[in-house]
Amino acid sequence: MVSLHLLSAPGREAILAGTLASWAATDWGETRPRLHFDTATAGPAHERIPAAWLAMLRAALAADDAPHLLLLEDDLDFAHHLRHALLHWPPLTTGTIATFASLYDPGLPASPPHTAADAHRTYFPAHPRYFFGAQALLLTRPFAAWAVARFAQHGGPQSRRLIALAGEFAPGAPIPVHRPSLIQHTARTSAWGARLHRAPHFDPAWRPPAAG
Repeated sequence: MVSLHLLSAPGREAILAGTLASWAATDWGETRPRLHFDTATAGPAHERIPAAWLAMLRAALAADDAPHLLLLEDDLDFAHHLRHALLHWPPLTTGTIATFASLYDPGLPASPPHTAADAHRTYFPAHPRYFFGAQALLLTRPFAAWAVARFAQHGGPQSRRLIALAGEFAPGAPIPVHRPSLIQHTARTSAWGARLHRAPHFDPAWRPPAAG
């Protein structure tokens, strides 16, 4: 149902090892993401990183025929019940993800209208203007295949390119973000030279409330 992929690069072996150790402590058991590596040795980060992410997306599409693809970065901690939370997440189980969703929430604002009743859900619709963060993105296969051919039409980080592409593929469709964040960003430096961000409400022991 979900194909798992993770992007890293040479020289980040210790960071990757920590992320894989955190993954191994989740309920995915022995199943782990397929690893992809950015092998470029030159070029500015704002060009090299999106290119590597695009290469991962292409390889992910070719790897199997899963209807959803989870693309991860290599500096993460994971909630222990990640698999259970993801496979029981309403946007996934009801088929309401039109383009992509995020399992990482660095304090993103919600898209209006957002009511008090929404506070009881395990997701919210991200405001597309302020969306950022490609730490854990869940793409539908149709959108991923469509976006690959058009990725270069937009600039900036991959998260901003995807927001632009999502607006073209399914105008007005929400971008669900898991609440609370199932992922924590563990980076101590930014490959982009940008300000670091973390999930303010990450709880590694969180699990979905029982149905009913």
